[in-house]
Amino acid sequence: MRIAIDIDDTATYAPEFFAALTHALNGSEVVIVSYREDAEAARNTLAACGIRYDRLILATDPELGRAPHQKLPAWKAEVIRRIAADVFFEDMPEVVHLIEPPTKVFRSVTKSCVNGSLKASIIAGECRQVGSLVVETSLLENSSPGLTSVSRVRRLQRFFNQINCFSQTN
Repeated sequence: MRIAIDIDDTATYAPEFFAALTHALNGSEVVIVSYREDAEAARNTLAACGIRYDRLILATDPELGRAPHQKLPAWKAEVIRRIAADVFFEDMPEVVHLIEPPTKVFRSVTKSCVNGSLKASIIAGECRQVGSLVVETSLLENSSPGLTSVSRVRRLQRFFNQINCFSQTN
């Protein structure tokens, strides 16, 4: 299983969730795909969030970095295709729209701002026409009463099992 996760406005909006998810999915490959250019800053952000990853792909990556004049959406979609991600977490609809099956897409979005604190959720609908899976759920909501990050990860794992995305051993 290869899971790709964006950093900014995705992992950074729900760091506890993504930390729990990436550690719970030991045995799955976690690839971070970001349009950032500063590898050290990206690593520092991921460390501060507690996110486990196996590979970091940035816009400056020697193998998969963006071509001159290549825009962010096209670059990210190409990277996701080339690494053959099974699941991709991304916040930008213009990227999500370009992701093709069989990759399952979860788009995190800013849901609301309460007391200056952003909360994240996953939204559905935009990608159904291209056959990718986008699910509406509050699994990523930071403030779900009584729902810990571990509980959200377990629910997400059960969901993945239902769509035959994870084996029962993960």
